[in-house]
Amino acid sequence: MLCAANYRPLLTVCSHILESRPLDLPVVHEACYDSVDFQNSSKCESGTRIRIRETIHHWANDSSAEPLFWLSGPAGTGKSTIARTVADSFAGEKRLVAGYFFKRGEQGRNDTARLFPTLAMQLAGAIPSFKGHLRKSLYDIDRDAVEKKCLEVQFEKLLWVPLKDLPSIDANQVSKVIIIDALDECDRLEHLPRVLSLLSKLCNITTVRLRVLFTSRSAPKIIDAFDPFLRRKTVCSLELYRQFSEDTKTDIQTFLKTRFADIKTKRRVQENPWPAVKDLDRLVELATSPEPLFIYAATLCRFVYDEQRPRNPKNQLKLWLKQCEDHQSQLHQMYDPILSQVFLGSEEADSNQQLQFLGTLVLVATPLSPAALAALLEIDMDDVNWWLPELHAVLDIPAEPNSPIRLLHKSFSDFLLDPKDSSHRDYGIDATETHAMLVVKCIQCMRAGLKRDICGLQKLATSKEEIEKQVIAAHIPADLEYASLYWVYHLQRSGRSLESDVCTFLYEHFLHWLEALALLGKVSDGAFAMTQLLDILQFWNQRLPCISSVQGVQPDWGSYRQTFEGHSGSVTAVAFSPDGRVIASAAYDKTVRLWDVATGIHQQTLHGHDDWVGTVIFSPNGQVIASASGDGTVRLWDATTGVQRQTLIGKSKWVPSVTFSPDGEVVALVFGDKTVRLWNEVTRAYQQTLTGHSSSICAVVFSPNGQFIASASGDKTIRLWDVETGAHRQTLEGHGDWVTEVAFSPNGQVIASASNDETIRLWDVATGVQWQTLKGHGSSLIKFVFSPDSRIIATSSRYMVRLWDAVTGTSQQTLDHDSLGHALAFSPTGEFLASASRENIHLWNVMVGVQRQTFESRSDLVHSTVFSPDSQIIASASRDGTVQLWDTTTDACKQTLKGHNGPVSVVAFSPDNQIIASGSDDGTVRLWNRVTYAHQHTLEGHSGSVSAVAFSPDSQIIASGCDGTTRLWDATTGAYRQTLKRHEAWVTAVVFSHNNQIVASASEDKTIRLWDVETGAHRQTLEGHGNWVTAVAVSPDCHTVASASHDKTVRLWDAVTGALWQTFELGTSNSLAFDPVSSTRLFTDFGTIDLLSHSPAGGASNPEETELMPAVRGFSLSSDKTWIKKGDKRVIWLPHEYRPTASAVRESVIFIGCASGRVIRVLAVEP
Repeated sequence: MLCAANYRPLLTVCSHILESRPLDLPVVHEACYDSVDFQNSSKCESGTRIRIRETIHHWANDSSAEPLFWLSGPAGTGKSTIARTVADSFAGEKRLVAGYFFKRGEQGRNDTARLFPTLAMQLAGAIPSFKGHLRKSLYDIDRDAVEKKCLEVQFEKLLWVPLKDLPSIDANQVSKVIIIDALDECDRLEHLPRVLSLLSKLCNITTVRLRVLFTSRSAPKIIDAFDPFLRRKTVCSLELYRQFSEDTKTDIQTFLKTRFADIKTKRRVQENPWPAVKDLDRLVELATSPEPLFIYAATLCRFVYDEQRPRNPKNQLKLWLKQCEDHQSQLHQMYDPILSQVFLGSEEADSNQQLQFLGTLVLVATPLSPAALAALLEIDMDDVNWWLPELHAVLDIPAEPNSPIRLLHKSFSDFLLDPKDSSHRDYGIDATETHAMLVVKCIQCMRAGLKRDICGLQKLATSKEEIEKQVIAAHIPADLEYASLYWVYHLQRSGRSLESDVCTFLYEHFLHWLEALALLGKVSDGAFAMTQLLDILQFWNQRLPCISSVQGVQPDWGSYRQTFEGHSGSVTAVAFSPDGRVIASAAYDKTVRLWDVATGIHQQTLHGHDDWVGTVIFSPNGQVIASASGDGTVRLWDATTGVQRQTLIGKSKWVPSVTFSPDGEVVALVFGDKTVRLWNEVTRAYQQTLTGHSSSICAVVFSPNGQFIASASGDKTIRLWDVETGAHRQTLEGHGDWVTEVAFSPNGQVIASASNDETIRLWDVATGVQWQTLKGHGSSLIKFVFSPDSRIIATSSRYMVRLWDAVTGTSQQTLDHDSLGHALAFSPTGEFLASASRENIHLWNVMVGVQRQTFESRSDLVHSTVFSPDSQIIASASRDGTVQLWDTTTDACKQTLKGHNGPVSVVAFSPDNQIIASGSDDGTVRLWNRVTYAHQHTLEGHSGSVSAVAFSPDSQIIASGCDGTTRLWDATTGAYRQTLKRHEAWVTAVVFSHNNQIVASASEDKTIRLWDVETGAHRQTLEGHGNWVTAVAVSPDCHTVASASHDKTVRLWDAVTGALWQTFELGTSNSLAFDPVSSTRLFTDFGTIDLLSHSPAGGASNPEETELMPAVRGFSLSSDKTWIKKGDKRVIWLPHEYRPTASAVRESVIFIGCASGRVIRVLAVEP
C-alpha cells in the first residue's frame, strides 16, 4: 500500500517526464539564431563595426536605457551582419534568449504567423522553468490552433503569461536580449505596429529583464510603425548611414584589405602590391560612394575569388574596374560584371532560358533546389549546373542538388526587377511576365504529374498519417509539390486570366490537386487558394467563369465574416460603438475588451470587476462604456482611455441591468429588485426611483426619443414610464411567464418583449395593443435586437441566430452558430450582425445570410431517426417540436407532424405500422395515425422530458421512459397502465421482448433493468457499463439483451441470468435492433454486427475481454462518425456539416440526421 511519502518520487518522475517532452509548436527553425542558415551566414570581420557593436552592448547593459533598439539603414549597409555578430556575442554571454531573422521569399520566414511561437520555443530553452509555465498556458490549445490565433492571443499565451509567471529575479540580474532582424523582409508590414506594440510590453515584465533589438531598412511603413515609440522615447534609434558613416567607410577599407590579402595568398598572386594602392583606393571609393555598402565590398570579393570556377583574380579585378568607368550606380557596378559573364557568348535561345531561370530564382514563393528548378522549368540539369557557378557571387549554392538555392542579398532581386532602370534590360526581369510563365509551368507540371491515387496505395481512404513520408516524397517530387502549392500565388501576381490553362486544369485535375494537398498536409492552403481565385474573379469580373462551375467551389462569400479571440471565459455580451468602428465584448473572465471592427485588432482590456460581466453598452456619443457584473456593480468607463469613471453599487450579487438614455445623460439601472433607478451622468447623482412591479425586473430600456422607459418583469408584464416625471403610463399584459427582455424599435413605434412562455410579442407603443407574436425558438431563446431601420428582429438561441420580419412576424433567415449564442448587436448601418458564443464573437453579413435546405424542409437539429417496419418511411425527431416523415425511395418529405410544445426527443413506429409515437421535452407522448397522420392521443403524466418510447410486439402497449421511471400505456385508448420504478437516474431507452413478456429499460445510472410486462415486477439488473446507457434491444429468441452506452461499447447479456457475454468497442450508438428474422445480426448506428462470428463458445465469454473491432456486416459508420465504411474499409468521408447527430443504417442505406436539420439518405455503393 502506498502512503503519501511513497507517492513523492513517483510524482517527481512523472513531472520530469512531462517537462522533458518536446514542445509541439509551429516553429520556423530556419529563422532561429542557432539555425544552420544563421551559422553559415556572414558575421562582421574582426576589427570592424566596433563602435556600433559597443553602442548596442552599452544599451543592453544600461538599466535606464530605452527598452527597444532600432538599427536602420539602406540595403547593403550590413545591418543583418551586425545583428548576427551581436547575437553571437550575447549568446556567448548567455544573454541571448531568442531571435527571429526574417527573409523575403522563404515561406514562414517572410510572415508573422509563426513569429511568437518561434520566440517562445527559444525562450523555453534559454530560461529555466519557462517551459513549464508555457505548457500550463497552452493546456487548452493544440498545435494547429496556435498558428490560427491572432497575434494578440499568441503573444498572451506564448510569451506574456509564461514570462509573468516566472519566479522573481535577482535585482542585479543582467538583461536578456531578443533580436528581430530584417523587419523589411516581412511581407505583412501592416502587422508591424501590432508586433512592435506587443513586444514592447515584454520590457514591462518584472520577472526577467528583457531588451529587444530590431534591424530594418528605413522604409516608410516601418518608420511609421516606430514613430509612436520614438515620440514616447521608448526606442533607441541608430541610423547607420548617418551616425556611423565614417566608421563604415573605414571598416569597408579594412574588410577589403583583409579579403584581398587572403585572395592573393589562395590564388598565389605574385604581383606586389596587389591590388595596387590606387586600385584599392578606387575600390574603397566605389564601395562607399554615394553610400557605404558592405554588400558591395562582399560581392566584389566573391566575384574576384571564384570558388566554384577558378578564374584569374587579376583579370576579374580589371573587368570590375573597367565597367565602373561608365559611372553607373553602385548596384550596376555590383551586378553588371557578374551577369555579363553569365550571358557572355550565349545564343538567344540560351539567353531566354537563362532569363527564365534568373526570374524564377528571384520570384519563387519559397527557395527551390537546382533539381526542382530544372524539372519545373523543363531545363536540362547540365545547363543549370553550368550556369550556377557563374552566379556564385550572388547566390548561396548548395553542394547537394536537392538543397535549396538562396539569394545572398535582396539587393540582387531589387536590381533585376527595377522597372525604372532601362539600362540593364538585356538581363532585366519583367515580374508579371515571369509570374505568368511560372503559372503555365506549374499547371503543365501538375497536369503531367497529378492523378488519382498518386501514391499507388489502392486504398483511397488511407489517411496521411498511415503513409510513410518517403512514399509521398517519391510520388510528389519537389517540383510537383511547389507547383501544387503556389500556382495560384503566381496567378495572382501575373495580372492575367490564363483562362484556357486554368479552366482545363480545374476540370481535369481539381480532385487530384486536392488529393496531393491532403498528402502534403496542405489542404487548408488549397481552400485559401480557392478563395484567392474567387478574389481574382471579382477583380476580373467574368474572365474566369469556369471556376464557379467546378464542384466544391462556392460562388459567393458566406455571411460569416470574422472571429475575435482573446477572452479566457465565455463571451456574454457584445456592443458596437455608435460609429461602428469598435466592438466591446463582456465575458466570464471579469473583463471588457475593445476591438477594432475593420482589422479585428484587440485595442484594450478594461479590468476592475470582481465577477463575470453580463452586460456592456456604449453611450450614444460613444464616449462612455457601461458594464454590469455579477459582483453587483455597474461600472462606467472612458471609451478612449479605458479609465474607470464611476462605480454604481447595488445591494445584491445579481447582474444589474443598465442602459443609457439617447442623449447619454441618464443611466437606467436595475439591481435585481422591483425598482428602476435613474442615474444622472451630468450631476453624478440619482434622480428618480420607479416602483410598481410586483416581481423582480429583468430588463429596462429607453425609447428612442428618451421620453419613456420600458421595464420587463417576472410579474409577466411590461410597464411604461415617463423619464422626466417618473410617472407610470401603462402596463402591457399578455405573456404567460416571466418577461426577460424588452426593446423599442429604433423608430419608437414598437415594443418587443421576450418571455419564458417561449414567445416574442410586439406591441404598439401608442396604444399598448399587442399586434404580433413570434414563435419558433422554444425555451432556448436567449437575446433579441432590432435592426437600425426597425424592419428586422434578430433573435439568438442555442446554436442559431434567426432574423424575422418585424412587420409580418415571419422568419426570414437562420444563421447557424457553432455553439451557445449569448448576445447580439447590429452595426449602425444594419449591414452586419455581431453574435457572441463561448470565447468568440462572430460577424455576419445580414444581406447574404445562409440558406439551409433539407429535402424541401425547414427543420431544426435532428435528435433521432428511425425506420418504419416496412423500411418505406424514416421518421426524424427535431428540436423545433416536429416529427418529419421521409419517403426512403424518393427522399421527399411526406408529412410533418406538429403539436408538441417542445423539442421532440424520440419517435417510434408500432410493429403493425399503424401508429407513430413521439416523445417530447414537453413531458408528453403523442400518438399519430400512420396512414392519415392524424393526432390520436396525448399521453400525459411524466414530470419531465420523455426520453424513450417503444411499442410491444403486438402493438397493444406503449412504454415510455422519463425521470427514472418507465410508464406503460394502452396504445389503442391511451389509458395509463402502470409505472416501473427502480432506476436512480433518467431512463434513456425502453424495449419489449418479442414474446411480450419482458420490457427492458436503460438509464443514465449505467444499468439496464428487465421487468415483467404483466405484473410490473423487477426481474434483473444488468451492470457493467462505464457511462450512461443509450439504447437497448432484446433478441427475437428472447435469450440475449444488447445494450449501447456512452462508454462507446455495445454489450451482449444473457437475458435469463444477466451474465455479460460480449463487449464490442464500437462507438456511442443511440439505437439498437436485432434482425427480426433471427438473432444473428444486430443493427447499430454504425452498421450491422454479424453475431455468428462473435458467438461465445461453451457459454459466456470472459466479461473482461473487449473486442475492439467487431466484424460489421455491410455498410457502417466509423466510431467517430466521420466515415461511411464497408467492413473495415473506409468508403465515404463525411464533411463536418454532414456528420450525424442521429443515424440509421440498414445494409447499404444510411440515413443521417444533422445538426443543421438536414436528413440525408446515402445509398452506399462499393467502390
